[in-house]
Amino acid sequence: MKNYNWGIRSRIWIVLTCLFVVSLTFILLPEAYGATEEFIATSRTYGRDGRSYVEKDGNGNSVIHLYGIPYNMGYQHGYLLSTEAKTNIQNILDHIDDDPSITKEDLVEYWDDMDDTGHIPEKYKQEIERLIVGINDVIVPEPLTVDDAHAAIVFFDWDFYTCSSFVVFNSANSTSNLYHGRNLDGFVAMGLHNYPLIMICHPDDGQIFANITWAGVITMHTGININKISFSLDNLDQNDGVEKTMLGTPFSLLAREAVEEGKSLTEVVSILEDADRTVGMMYILADGNNLTTKVLETDEASYSSYGPEEPEGIVTEGTDLSIRTNFAFDTTSFGDRTLDDGDGKDAVERYYSLADNIQDNYGTIDLEKVITFLADSPVGNLITIQSTVFRTDTLDFWVANAEESPYSPAHLQTYYHYNDLSELINGGIDHHHSWYECAIATAAFGGYTDRHGLKSRISTDKAIAILCRFRDECLLTNPLGRAFVRFYYRHSPIVADFIRDKEPLKAVVRAGLRPLVCLAKKLIN
Repeated sequence: MKNYNWGIRSRIWIVLTCLFVVSLTFILLPEAYGATEEFIATSRTYGRDGRSYVEKDGNGNSVIHLYGIPYNMGYQHGYLLSTEAKTNIQNILDHIDDDPSITKEDLVEYWDDMDDTGHIPEKYKQEIERLIVGINDVIVPEPLTVDDAHAAIVFFDWDFYTCSSFVVFNSANSTSNLYHGRNLDGFVAMGLHNYPLIMICHPDDGQIFANITWAGVITMHTGININKISFSLDNLDQNDGVEKTMLGTPFSLLAREAVEEGKSLTEVVSILEDADRTVGMMYILADGNNLTTKVLETDEASYSSYGPEEPEGIVTEGTDLSIRTNFAFDTTSFGDRTLDDGDGKDAVERYYSLADNIQDNYGTIDLEKVITFLADSPVGNLITIQSTVFRTDTLDFWVANAEESPYSPAHLQTYYHYNDLSELINGGIDHHHSWYECAIATAAFGGYTDRHGLKSRISTDKAIAILCRFRDECLLTNPLGRAFVRFYYRHSPIVADFIRDKEPLKAVVRAGLRPLVCLAKKLIN
């Protein structure tokens, strides 16, 4: 009889507690920018070629896992994403046709000159050629040519776009994490944002890395490697008087080479500095192992290198940070880069807006604030097509993309959380739920002491271990439980971030979670 009564009480407590957590999630869920969603929630594998495969979530975002030598990686990319890749490349070509300052033939000639002078790495030539073969093997009518792909790559060097980036770590943050935030502004007319893609690359001759890109675009504008180096870049060519030699390695290929081959911040910097470059570009690097940052201002002939909080006097408070928009600090080498950026907001205005936000929140910066900084005008503006946040030291990253019909910029969209690059590598998203901790329990119990100064009787580690076992042994064994787990992982990080520094709310959550922890312990035993 006692066992029967305990079973009834257990079920009642579980139902009430689940209703409490679900209700709390809906109450606290942000309605404006700053929302995040776990990619795991709706991911599925929808294409496979050998070891490589593509996963896609319910919002249409794709993650492609590519393996092998460049020859194979290119074909797998084109074959598995044939429709998206072809449409995206064709849109770039159509945009080139509408640009009176350049033609496709000009861009192909630039590529040929770069290739003839040895500036195009052989492995990327192979990958691009096989990308086109993979696309055309699926889509026979009106096939693309390799010249089409070459023109699309070189156009990024020719065209102008604007960006904002920052790195904050150590004393700047509420925790010891390193956050690397980045808005990519431009290319709206090409519609790149309609074909977002995360490339998880496993090259035979390089290290594993993630490329935050678009279907059919193998080059890199934003990325992170397994050795905890994250990367973004800002264009410096906003002065009509700047000479573009276009005789070097295209900057987005150079960026990929640096992230793919550089195993440390020093190695990445060396690759970027030693290369023959094409145009003015600023490279923003973050080192998650040593919690530091480096910025390179470059053009085809020169570069300047800056560490944290340099140059002196620009940011007056704090040292564990770096802030950049697309204007040069080294005006001697790079001239005046303070012209209008094409959206009515000049680079200096965006810089000081971003710097003010970071200084006003120095010492308390967390993920929620990082996302807010990226959204605040003029840093977040109408031409922001992609917003990315790296927590470089843990290999986590969040990505938001602009949406069409009606157009809405990236910083107003949901940030999808790609949890830990090393876990994405091991089995993909579909197999990765068992590695998640209970985010709400961690936030609620972490560092908690009661009014007598004693640690909570339910430690964070113990509570998490119990809840994880309850999830694996009870919830994931039935359809209703699995549905709840999917819902929880979609929304719990938002709640956790919201309550982490709000003790009254944490107390409410602790009160709601204690019965569930105790009952879960009883059930799994």
